[in-house]
Amino acid sequence: MAIAASGADATAAFDAAIARGTEQAFITATEAFRKGLKEGGSVHAGCLEATRYLTSPGVPAYLRLVFDYGYANPQKTAAEICPL
Repeated sequence: MAIAASGADATAAFDAAIARGTEQAFITATEAFRKGLKEGGSVHAGCLEATRYLTSPGVPAYLRLVFDYGYANPQKTAAEICPL
């Protein structure tokens, strides 16, 4: 997302994140972001598509588990993952 937001071509970064990813939710979110960026022509459109996936049924509950670093750490939400 940061590379795309800078205006540079993020294709290699997307490919690497998808190929090397270990969390399927983040792989799918990356694919959704890339789809939104390509179809919508902006980082904002990419974030909307990624957020749409990240808030789909079942995913928010899974993210709460992934981001559960203990009681002293704030929980993350889908909107915080791709805020642009």
